[in-house]
Amino acid sequence: MKVVTHILTIVLLNIGAIASFACMEFSDNSIEKNLNFLGSKIHIFLNDNNIKDFIIELKGPARNYKVTKKKVNLGVWLDSERFEMQNVLGMYSIGYSSNELMAKNLYNEAIYEIAKKAAQTNFNDAFLKFFQQHHEKEKLFSLIKLDRQNPSMIIPKNAPLGLYRIILYEIVNDKMIYVCQKEFVIQRDSLLEKLYIISREYNILYTVFVIVAAILTSFFANKLMKRR
Repeated sequence: MKVVTHILTIVLLNIGAIASFACMEFSDNSIEKNLNFLGSKIHIFLNDNNIKDFIIELKGPARNYKVTKKKVNLGVWLDSERFEMQNVLGMYSIGYSSNELMAKNLYNEAIYEIAKKAAQTNFNDAFLKFFQQHHEKEKLFSLIKLDRQNPSMIIPKNAPLGLYRIILYEIVNDKMIYVCQKEFVIQRDSLLEKLYIISREYNILYTVFVIVAAILTSFFANKLMKRR
């Protein structure tokens, strides 16, 4: 009897996982970020037509980065503080179909927690304000009104590489109910990824490589032009 119960549990969990995966589809499950990447959109197709009012939450990959706070001194912008962020969400967005108040509350609560984690021991209202304004200016944090018939989430050109998660909530009687979640990835072409790593870790070597490549390209182009 215990074996049968265990098997039924596994089957039900698998059915739940499949249902969760199938509750929505994306226009792209993988976005390639090449040198000319100017941003993109993920169009979301809900498979349940009965969902009329919803909130979509997008969470980007965690990353380490530095942010510099600037201030004006005698008409000149100067660096005033430098913050080092560790393991903090690199992108966060909330999209809503109609319930703006609920979406805004979710957004503000999430930004508060993200900023608190980023600041570690130096968290205060001033840091929270700076943190939120900086990321919204970079379009990495956003609260947006969605087209109910064709919802889509904006991916800015500076979106970090990695795995993204989109979570769907249905609004029923002013309550937010979790429906499902699904992932997509932003990645570079393998060759571009190698060049990017070289450019970051070996700045001088990469500069020399670019100059030599430009000279050689110009040289061979001139040779071809003379032959014609």
